[in-house]
Amino acid sequence: MFQQEVIIPHRNKNEWIASILTIPEKVEAILIICHGLTGNKTGPQKLQTILANNLVVDNILTVRFDFRGAGDSSGNFFSTTFSQMIEDTELVMKYIMQLYPEKEIFFLGLSIGAIVSSVVAVKHRSPGNIIISSDLAENLKFSGQLSIRSGEFHLNDKFSEERSKIFIRKLIKESGINCILYFGNKDYKVQKAADEVSTFIKIKGYKEMDHLFGNYEVRQQLSRDISKFIKEVK
Repeated sequence: MFQQEVIIPHRNKNEWIASILTIPEKVEAILIICHGLTGNKTGPQKLQTILANNLVVDNILTVRFDFRGAGDSSGNFFSTTFSQMIEDTELVMKYIMQLYPEKEIFFLGLSIGAIVSSVVAVKHRSPGNIIISSDLAENLKFSGQLSIRSGEFHLNDKFSEERSKIFIRKLIKESGINCILYFGNKDYKVQKAADEVSTFIKIKGYKEMDHLFGNYEVRQQLSRDISKFIKEVK
């Protein structure tokens, strides 16, 4: 296996997406990972890095990338919108498809990144969609600029407008896509959501885990579970 850092150019020559490919000797499937709203391609306490390093052993190529406005990609966080995040994910998808045109592409999203990955997975008829720690909320009623993380980050009004129009549960249910939600049982908001979506999304909870899966051994198990899901769907 080897890792490759790739700068994917945007159609606007002044913008780019920073990504890391973790590539096995024999590629059997591809997983594109979308990070959380204020995160980056490494993930909280290197969650996404750990997943990539574990999945490569099972011949799964992972693509981790920074949305524009995050990490090493161009842009600024305040300008983040859902349409921009979806566009970034599709740009990454098209790049990897050029390299591996015959391989199936799966999607994984962490927290709000799962909203983006789910939209793209459904739109492009992915064989499988993996959700980590997202309540897949619908019917959200907010508008205007948002201040999050105790005022550390700010979002523009278009972000709020676009999010309120995404009915993600309805989208997933009507698409019939193979989908699984992993969550910690201490992440009570997501646990409640898991019960609500269990009729059309597979669910698996992990005891004593929070939103970020902060236990190394559980992260190893999560990696194994993701690999199993991809192989079963594939």
